[in-house]
Amino acid sequence: MVDGDSLVLRVGPRDISIRLARIDAPEWNQPYGRTARRVLSEWVLNKSVHVEVVDVDSYDRSVVELFIDGTHINRELVRSGHAWAYTHFGGSLEVIELEREARARRAGLWSLPAGQRQIPYRWRRAQRRAAP
Repeated sequence: MVDGDSLVLRVGPRDISIRLARIDAPEWNQPYGRTARRVLSEWVLNKSVHVEVVDVDSYDRSVVELFIDGTHINRELVRSGHAWAYTHFGGSLEVIELEREARARRAGLWSLPAGQRQIPYRWRRAQRRAAP
């Protein structure tokens, strides 16, 4: 497990890095990051998964929709408050609505104080600017 929206799948003898499409989970060293990573790990570790590749990112990872036993993991992570809907380059209206509902319920990361909730792509940008 890399973080709450990226992981490595074992496919036969190969390991394949993937990124979950349309969501953005906290980085492992960001507030709530370890929790998001743990939740994804609990859901997928040692399970058979179905992936639908939708793109390849700049790190050469497959960007995928991930399913386990018919459950759409990308959507479930947002619904349960463990990830944001990724709207930086547009977004799925369904996933945006799931985020709105998770916020209203104060589920997962939405239970954190507002100052600890920063959209991961903005947090990553701030980290790069702060680096010497």
